[in-house]
Amino acid sequence: MGITLSWIRQHTVPVATENRIRAGADVAIGYPRFGMLDLLKLLSGLLVGLFRSHAVREAETAFLRQQLASVSRR
Repeated sequence: MGITLSWIRQHTVPVATENRIRAGADVAIGYPRFGMLDLLKLLSGLLVGLFRSHAVREAETAFLRQQLASVSRR
């Protein structure tokens, strides 16, 4: 008589994977919570922005100005 997989599944207790009290306290105090992926997205966006050409920036600016003009007409 040994320990089987079904016995282990029946007798295991779920384990918390995050500290919910701390997470709630951070939100209540006003500390923003950023995930690692959010930080990587931010850094990669900054790096891409450094190497964009002047023409691409001008095109994006023109596009955004056109959007603002169409919104302000409404």
